Amino acid sequence: MAQSQPIPQGQAAELLPTGDEKDLLLQIRSTHTHEIVIGLCGSVGAPTEAVSNRLKALLEGHYSYQSYVTKLSTYIEKYAESPINKASIYSRYHTLISEGNRIKGTYGNSVLAELAIAEISIRRDQKLKVSGGSEFQPERFCHIIDSIKNQDELNAFKAVYGDLFICIGVYSSPEAREERLKQRGITSFMDHLVTVRPFEVRVETRLRARLPPSLELWRDKAAGWTWAGHGSVERYLS
Repeated sequence: MAQSQPIPQGQAAELLPTGDEKDLLLQIRSTHTHEIVIGLCGSVGAPTEAVSNRLKALLEGHYSYQSYVTKLSTYIEKYAESPINKASIYSRYHTLISEGNRIKGTYGNSVLAELAIAEISIRRDQKLKVSGGSEFQPERFCHIIDSIKNQDELNAFKAVYGDLFICIGVYSSPEAREERLKQRGITSFMDHLVTVRPFEVRVETRLRARLPPSLELWRDKAAGWTWAGHGSVERYLS
C-alpha cells in the first residue's frame, strides 16, 4: 500500500496578514479588479463542473481573463493512503468520500481549501518570476474553485481573500441530482449523497428565492440548474 504524503498544516493561516505577509495581502488586494477567486458550492450531484467550465469560457472569451479551475478533490487523490479506486464511477465516489473524511479528520475541515490557497499563492509567485519584476502587476486572472463542501472551507477562502472572493451557489433540485447520479451509475448509496446537509441547506434556501435581475446572467433553466452569487460577477470585471 502506498504511503500517503504528509500535508503541511496551517497553510491558510500562514497567508493571513501578519508582518511581511500583510504587505503581500495589500499587494494582492491592490489588483482586485484584475484578479479574483470564485468558489463554487453545490450539493453532491449538482453540475459544478459544467458551471466552472462555462465560467472559464465566459471569463476568457468575453473579459480576457486567464482562468484556472482547481478541483479540491484532486488533493484527496494526491494525499490518499492508496490510489483512488477508479474501477467504476461508484468506486471513485466512494473512495474519494472515505479518503476525504480521513484527511479532514486528521488535518481539519478546511485543509483542502488551505491547499488550494497555497497553490494559488505559488501560481502568483511564478507569475512574478516570469515577469521579472519586483512588484505585482495588475493582470486579468481568475481562480475557480470546484467545489466548496463545508463552512470551514468557505471561511478559509473569505479569511484570506476578503472581497476578492466570490462564492457562487450551484442549485439543482434533488430530482435532477438523483437523475444525474443514476446516469453515472451511482445508485448503491445515492440516498445518502442526495440528502442535503445543513451547510448546503443554507445555500439552496437562498437560491430558491427569487433572484434579482442582476443575476439573470447566471440562470440556465433549460439545463436544469441555477448559478448565482452575491451580486453580479460583472461588477468585478473591467
